[in-house]
Amino acid sequence: MENFEQKVLFLLVMRYSLDTYRSFSAINDWLSRHPQQSINELYNLLSRGRVILRRGILFALNRREIEALALRMHSEQGVGLNLAKILLAKVISKAFNYNTEPDC
Repeated sequence: MENFEQKVLFLLVMRYSLDTYRSFSAINDWLSRHPQQSINELYNLLSRGRVILRRGILFALNRREIEALALRMHSEQGVGLNLAKILLAKVISKAFNYNTEPDC
């Protein structure tokens, strides 16, 4: 296992209390959904707090991933799509102290 793989695995185990199998699954899923990115880039995103874990899936905190989370909240929990975007934007802006107003 590469050095960055070990670091990503360690971050997932420690930060999200995932077991090794679920951590590897989350890593492999991320890399398959982001073929242009490497394990090194995933480590950088994780270490800077730019990735969240939701139901075992890693999401980058960018507009595209916020849209995907909002759609899942809408379909799985019945939350209105605009409300889901607003709630996610508020959580993210508080966590990172920057404005991420969604296009509603």
